[in-house]
Amino acid sequence: FAGYLARNMGLPISQLVVATNRNDILHRFMSGNRYDKDTLHPSLSPSMDIMVSSNFERLLFDLHGRNGALVKDLMDNFRQTGKLTVEDERWTEARRLFDSLAVDDEDTCATIAEVYRDCGELLDPHTAIGVRAARECRRSMATPMITLGTAHPVKFPEAVRKAQVEEPHLPAHLADLFERAERCSVLPNSLTDIQQFVAAHGNRGKPLYQSAVSAGRDTGQHRPPGRYPHPLKLPATPLHQFPRHQPLPFVVRHLREALNKSKSSLQPRSPAGSLTREMTGVDSACSGFWCCTSLRWCSG
Repeated sequence: FAGYLARNMGLPISQLVVATNRNDILHRFMSGNRYDKDTLHPSLSPSMDIMVSSNFERLLFDLHGRNGALVKDLMDNFRQTGKLTVEDERWTEARRLFDSLAVDDEDTCATIAEVYRDCGELLDPHTAIGVRAARECRRSMATPMITLGTAHPVKFPEAVRKAQVEEPHLPAHLADLFERAERCSVLPNSLTDIQQFVAAHGNRGKPLYQSAVSAGRDTGQHRPPGRYPHPLKLPATPLHQFPRHQPLPFVVRHLREALNKSKSSLQPRSPAGSLTREMTGVDSACSGFWCCTSLRWCSG
């Protein structure tokens, strides 16, 4: 769904693919206009083990002209019957927006083994499902297809072992993870206590509200309704000013520094000479499916 939103915001994406495992309610809708609850089947890709997708209602909202009352009626009926279909023209629009594929555990393991054999890259099962769907649903070989991985394979050793490839190891900075001391805080069953704890300890120990700098913590008691201490300020940084092939932490650090130094209000801009990139990507969401997109790199 993030890829769908990015395309709506102007990112030139030519194809989006919904990829899921055996729990394929989204694929059943995209391929046959049947959004029906089914039995939950445990799989090697547990983050995709869902019976209902939380993002689907958001897509329905757009497919129905952003008519909230109509979508509410649809979802109320779905909660009662466990079944949902839409009019043919709305389903045709969904098919125009998305391709889809369901990948079972056997094909997931086969993809992990194939990619490791051909590329030396060890995939987690969710990424493998995205890769399989991207390869099988790709509309044009002239447009590169990109799959974005979301997890380290060491989190899913059973899938890797069944793929009969090398046993994954923790990254170097986590090598002693299981020997580290565990810390936890037990809180009362109270929303107020939880909110106060998050306000005092969230955001790596920094206060969540500017007034907490002097008060020690923010309980929200003196916060002006609907207002924040400072508006978000971000300079317009053309895409071409970000060095290519830099890891994500570099880009995040650059943006953080820009935010800290900025003195101007946030303004949407389209700087001359900025890069136009038509891309294909795969994005995994906790709602249990992947979005695969097709990207073409071009100068702008």
